[in-house]
Amino acid sequence: MKLSATLILCLLGLTLNAQNPKAPVTVTVKDPDGVVIPNDKIIFKGKKTGREIIGITDAKGTFLVHLPAGDTYDIKISVIGDDLEYNTIEIPTLPANATFQDMALEITYWMGDSFVLSNLNFETGRATIQHGSYSTLNKLADHLKRKKGLKILIAGHTDNIGNAASNVRLSKDRANAVRAYLLKKGLSAARISTKGYGMDRPIADNATPKGRAENRRTEIQIIE
Repeated sequence: MKLSATLILCLLGLTLNAQNPKAPVTVTVKDPDGVVIPNDKIIFKGKKTGREIIGITDAKGTFLVHLPAGDTYDIKISVIGDDLEYNTIEIPTLPANATFQDMALEITYWMGDSFVLSNLNFETGRATIQHGSYSTLNKLADHLKRKKGLKILIAGHTDNIGNAASNVRLSKDRANAVRAYLLKKGLSAARISTKGYGMDRPIADNATPKGRAENRRTEIQIIE
């Protein structure tokens, strides 16, 4: 997945009551061509408190968030697969009688069209999804529910251990298992197709355990 990001902060003229020390931040999300991105989830996580504050962009690619003072927030973009670690924003503690000015945060990034679900695991030699993988699939389901027009292909891949025809079947069965999980979450069958490639499309050297682990993967490809 190729992603790039830039951060722009600017001060506006509005103020907020210092008795409620939260900084108002208007967030706009765009792609590199300047096209706004609706239904994107942006996560602000406080380094001190660990608290997560979430905003979702509207049809104009914007939302307003109020960030408590006295913390630095990691900014993450919720995408398919691992969240994009974007940047940080510091909201300082206000001195006495001071007020926050509004801030405008512009997030610009490009999301690719193919993603490996790195935290998705199956039982060895089977198409049974391990329980520890459910959070990854729940996140994928959430993304697809927000991006209602998105259609995907779930592509299963294996390493080169075993029979080629068996590996194709296993990779297809695993892709279908992911599809079945998403359908149970309420997603339309028409939006999700599957394909099993077996060992035919390695991305690493099958001669090493590390390489074989990389080749045993499930990819999500955006097809529309």
